[in-house]
Amino acid sequence: MALYSLSLEKYLNKLAEKIPAPGGGSASALVSAVGVSLFKMCFVYSQINFNPRKFKTLEGKLEAVRKRLIRLIEEDKKAYLELNDAYRKKSDVKKLESARKKAGEIPAEICECCLRVLRIMMENKENIKKIFSSDFSASLKFLMAGLEAARIFVVINCKGIRSLETRLDKIDREYEEIRKELKKCLRK
Repeated sequence: MALYSLSLEKYLNKLAEKIPAPGGGSASALVSAVGVSLFKMCFVYSQINFNPRKFKTLEGKLEAVRKRLIRLIEEDKKAYLELNDAYRKKSDVKKLESARKKAGEIPAEICECCLRVLRIMMENKENIKKIFSSDFSASLKFLMAGLEAARIFVVINCKGIRSLETRLDKIDREYEEIRKELKKCLRK
């Protein structure tokens, strides 16, 4: 059964077991999905403050990212198990590099999903009802935590893999660009 189909309690029990996966990458996808879901709640309650067409467009984007992050909870587990298997079997260099690349691409995608939503949040923060400011701030924190946790796994797996190193550089630049604005938002 896919991790995202488990109850939260069962998922957390699996995360706490002495098994190779799920681990930190899967957990970072979960935390990120929580962040998107919480922001979407703030967004939906603030619908009256948006142009109807813009609301529908943004709601579709948020839902697509949310669903993708939910799938990444499982995909990360599978990628890590393949990597773990490649190390255990002392696979040839090509197979090991391929497994490392895949194990780095998934957390990179988690980071990119978080950045996409963080940008939407920053561009639309004034339209969120003030009563939801604490939920809005919490969703920012969840997304930042999910991004920063996923980034760890990109760093671990990207060494010597040019495409992942380039992707990580782009993630870092984009995150740095919006980090100041995020911190201002969190101080309010």
